[in-house]
Parts: sequence; structure tokens; C-alpha cells
Amino acid sequence: MLIGKSRDPSLRDRALIAFPHKQTMPSAAAAEHVGCSPNNHFVWRRADDTFAVAHCWPVKYNEGFRRTFNCSEENPDDTLFSPVAASEFRQAMRRTFGPAAKKVSLVYATKTTHNPSLVLVGTRKTLIQFLKDSPDVVKAMHIVDIAAHSFCTAVEAKGKLTGAMKWFTIAPDGESAVYIKSGFEKMACTKPLDLFAKECKMGPRILAYADVVEKLGGEPDKGVQSASSR
Repeated sequence: MLIGKSRDPSLRDRALIAFPHKQTMPSAAAAEHVGCSPNNHFVWRRADDTFAVAHCWPVKYNEGFRRTFNCSEENPDDTLFSPVAASEFRQAMRRTFGPAAKKVSLVYATKTTHNPSLVLVGTRKTLIQFLKDSPDVVKAMHIVDIAAHSFCTAVEAKGKLTGAMKWFTIAPDGESAVYIKSGFEKMACTKPLDLFAKECKMGPRILAYADVVEKLGGEPDKGVQSASSR
């Protein structure tokens, strides 16, 4: 996470945060970014001809954040925070903000939480089909619409649905996880399984449809006998 000091009081607790592991973008996808500013601040060709991507998003780095996370300006664990990822995050910040970014602190933030929600694992095709065949799961996860490659979820905050909706596209290649993101906002999300596994540890595998629904806290649809979460 990169933090800065702004003369604007409303921006003094702002920061940019990134994933702690090295990320690589397929060349076909990277092609549309490397020649376009400011996209090329975050996607560029490495010396080995692979394409680095620094996936960043804004956060409030305030007292509430520091109470929730363990924060350190030294890397507490190279197996958790990849030195390559940290270096490439730094590079993205220099590309975006110029040489002054070198003087800004890099903070390593960790937090361990338990999320009891169900995780669905499979290819895009199997996940979409499972959601279409599983009305109980869709209802429990507050998924409101399903398309060929994506789904739309309702957003919950402070225990109540906000009325906001967000679309998520399931990765086309390999296996992905569809899960419930729990934080300030709660909603169904998805990410490639390899990225999910770097940040999360899953519990026991569930195969019986009735057990899936029970995990979600609902009652099974009588018209559905069994299904798989993988």
C-alpha cells in the first residue's frame, strides 16, 4: 500500500493498495493497455517478455484501517508479500506519480478473518450452469441475474441491501471461485482460483446439493435433487 500526505485534508488518509503477489497479464489482453495512457502505468512488458500488471484500488488509510490491520513498513513475510510484487507496485506508482513516489512509504498490511460463506469452484461454463440450475444458491447469495459469462449481485452494507447492483465476469480460462465478499460491503464476487487460493484457505469440500443449501442457511428447492459445487 502506498500512502501520501496531501495538503487537502480530505485526501490525507487516502492510499492505493495492491495484491501482495506477482501478477501477469496475457499478451493478448495486455496489448490494449500498453499503448494507452494511463493504462500503461499499470501494465507493461517485463524483460522476459511477459506483461506485469499492478492491480490497484483506493482505500482510506485512517485510524480505523490501522486498528483493523497489522501494518508495517518492513516486509514481515516474503512468502506472503512477494518482493517482486512490491517492486512492481513501486514501479507502477513511479509511472503514475513521478519520482516523488520514491519518497512515499510502502506499508505491508495483514488481517486474518473467518468467512463462513460457501465458495463455488469450477470453470466458467460449469459455474454459470450450476447457478442457473440452483435457485436456492442464487437467492442465498443475492445474485439477481445470470448471463452467459457473468452474474449480477445485489450489494449489502451494514446488514441491509443498498439497492446497488454489480456485474462480475467469470474468467474464461481455468477454474474460478464464486464467493461472498464480506467487509464494509457484502456481495457475491468471483476471481480466478489461483488468485483466490493465494489469499484464502477453503474449508471442507461440499458435494451434496442439500448440504450446499444448508451451508447457505436456506431450504432446498424440492425440484432439485443434487448438484456439485465444483
